[in-house]
Amino acid sequence: MVPPINISAGDYRAEIRTNGGGLSELKFQGRNLIEPYDETDTNERYRGDLLAPWPNRIRDGRYSVDDREFQLPINEIDRNNALHGLVNRLQWKVIESSTSKAILESTLPSSSCYPTTLQMWVSYELDQNGLTWKLSAKNVGVTKVPYGASIHPYLIAQPDQQVDDWALRLPAEEVLDIDPYRLLPLNLVSVARKDFDFRNGAAIDQRFIDHAFKVKSSTLDRSVDVIAKNGRGVRMEFDSSSSWIQIHTADRSGAKNGRMCLAVEPMSCPPDAFNSGIDLIWLQPGAEHTMTWKICAI
Repeated sequence: MVPPINISAGDYRAEIRTNGGGLSELKFQGRNLIEPYDETDTNERYRGDLLAPWPNRIRDGRYSVDDREFQLPINEIDRNNALHGLVNRLQWKVIESSTSKAILESTLPSSSCYPTTLQMWVSYELDQNGLTWKLSAKNVGVTKVPYGASIHPYLIAQPDQQVDDWALRLPAEEVLDIDPYRLLPLNLVSVARKDFDFRNGAAIDQRFIDHAFKVKSSTLDRSVDVIAKNGRGVRMEFDSSSSWIQIHTADRSGAKNGRMCLAVEPMSCPPDAFNSGIDLIWLQPGAEHTMTWKICAI
């Protein structure tokens, strides 16, 4: 097994895994800012995973490109969805590393479920202001393809506290209403209608959230704060490529680690975008797409 990569800068420490290329750990002054990856956990939580060439769910795992039908692996069996892409199953190779930075590379080959080959890069860089996390994809094939991306960290405002006690500040006026059984999108509604207005930092309380929030392109403050009662917390910043943010309260069916962290996933597109076409990126042959996020302590 390839050992993890460790980087540090100032009061920050991070650990990156080559199997999947994801973020396994991020600490500030010894405090966990994300839920650490646990390779012994048999429940798929996608902790710190890279989500591409699509984030979130695709209904029945089916979509088409130029009238050609594709079938993705169904990995959310009980809901019959294809969940969170393909690159988190790849092996990634370290192509550059230093004490504070690591860049990894991998290739997603064309297959019966995706029509072209993508060259992928992910970089992690720490400085005294936190972690900058960047994901890039280049279409090195000859066919245009649908593409979307995100990341899947579970943020921790304060260890050993449930999310009920945290405040969430989220710059979104609208949220996707969902089918309660398959968690697939229905229609866009105001956050007030769902009692999900977190623009001014409302308490999460006992709300169940597993929804995609719409971020307007004109929004200047492109960040999400998760803050405990003692004022500590985590901030995630995102660039203009992120038009949506999935928030999940990690309920985990009442397990002891349920509601102890909050999934915050700034996404380029909403759930089932391969079929709806909403905010979907079409990568032409030779084209490249990059998204950037930042995580820091409050």
